[in-house]
Amino acid sequence: MANKKSYNRWWLILTIALASIPLLLFFGFGGWVTGEEFSPDDFSRRRFSYNVMPLFGITLRSVRYSDSTPVFEQSLDEDLIGKARPIKKWDLISDYQFSLDYWFTSSAPSPDFDAGLLCGVLDIKDENNESIWINWNQDHPDLAKELWPIAADMARRGLYIELSEIMLKGVGLEKDDSDQFMAFVEESGSNALNELADENFNQSNFQEAADIFSRSIEIQPSKRAFLGRAKSYRNLGDKTKSETDELAAQKFDN
Repeated sequence: MANKKSYNRWWLILTIALASIPLLLFFGFGGWVTGEEFSPDDFSRRRFSYNVMPLFGITLRSVRYSDSTPVFEQSLDEDLIGKARPIKKWDLISDYQFSLDYWFTSSAPSPDFDAGLLCGVLDIKDENNESIWINWNQDHPDLAKELWPIAADMARRGLYIELSEIMLKGVGLEKDDSDQFMAFVEESGSNALNELADENFNQSNFQEAADIFSRSIEIQPSKRAFLGRAKSYRNLGDKTKSETDELAAQKFDN
């Protein structure tokens, strides 16, 4: 009888131990998150990972970073994309979560991953498995000096979708099409900035709207941008600048 009780006890211990393994795995690894981020300030990338215990929210491992900037992006200096801010902004390229929320819920794609669209274009390789943009800059040096400042400004303002469409247009660009491509860049970039400026104006962010309209005018002057900036200045109480822009807008009617 004693041997039977001992036998049952060991089976109970073994059963509990086996049942505990999935729980230990879940609580130990169920909150593990890995991903990658992109900084529009200097076009660098970094991978990250951290682990927070599901349900309890206990941090098992704090966030850790490692640089993942591709060779091409490392070649983009301040002459092409400008100087990075002291505190860089980071936007998500992708992330992967081992969690209950990830396994059992579904939702629309998050806009936080728009940076991944641009990175996907920047990652396009040639037949030698090298970035096409390295040769692109070498083949179109003058065009590169015009394109990348606009690209950097759009990226820093979160216009990743519009910028990705512009960059895709440049893939496989022939030298004879340089002028046509740059016209497309300027028009598309200016229009995207005007849309963003309008959004800021509608949210009563008049100074931000004026700044964005100003950048749009630098790229490609337009009646829409001048009138938009005029309205922004008027709401900021600057009647003189507003009237100046209204006069500038009238020139597009001639």
